[in-house]
Amino acid sequence: MEFKAMNRTSITEQIIEHIKELIRQRQLEDGDQLPTEEQMAEQMGVGRGTIRESLRVLIHLGLIERKRKRTMVAPLAYERLQNKEVFQKIDAHRDVMELTEVRKVVEPEAAGLAAERADDEEIAHMSEIYQQMLETRDDVESFVFYDMKFHLVIMKATGNNLFVEIMNNVQQLLKKNQLLVAQERNLIVPRSIEFHSKILSAIQAHNKTLAKRHMLNHMLDVEKEMYQLLKTTK
Repeated sequence: MEFKAMNRTSITEQIIEHIKELIRQRQLEDGDQLPTEEQMAEQMGVGRGTIRESLRVLIHLGLIERKRKRTMVAPLAYERLQNKEVFQKIDAHRDVMELTEVRKVVEPEAAGLAAERADDEEIAHMSEIYQQMLETRDDVESFVFYDMKFHLVIMKATGNNLFVEIMNNVQQLLKKNQLLVAQERNLIVPRSIEFHSKILSAIQAHNKTLAKRHMLNHMLDVEKEMYQLLKTTK
């Protein structure tokens, strides 16, 4: 395991967050042994005392433990991070529900306009992005990237630049939350693929009514999943 070098701003906090991120990304698994304090200090470009202080905090959080002079990732560290932090992130961004309401109003209308106005090139682009969604269904970050791109292309197909601007702004605000929902709600990815397939088919057929209906159902499904996550934080 290679630990990246740190800059000097809030160094202890940076080290703590870096190790937590390695656990979140499963680059450090339960039971994995960490390098010695000397090795970590050298790799990160900091003093041994700073490493020791960071590890002390991580031990207090129950994310690492010491056994026989060895430092290792604690059992259930990943689950502990999820339980303590994931829903705190959602709870800190409850205004995301207001953005979801905006999407519920704007995106069905945009899908209807796209069904009326999209040309062959735009439809081919949507189809290509949909295929990329299928290919990345097991890679949540890539899937969310192509999901967002699909919706943006629909906005562009309306020919209305204001729709594009609205979607760009909404996506920037929602990106982390969309990734969070995809990670925490296991069934949303296959359902999302099904919704996108129906939306794409409706736009290909230039069926405005079906495009609006399928997009609205998709937005309602996303809203439902967001509410389910929020309920767990109460």
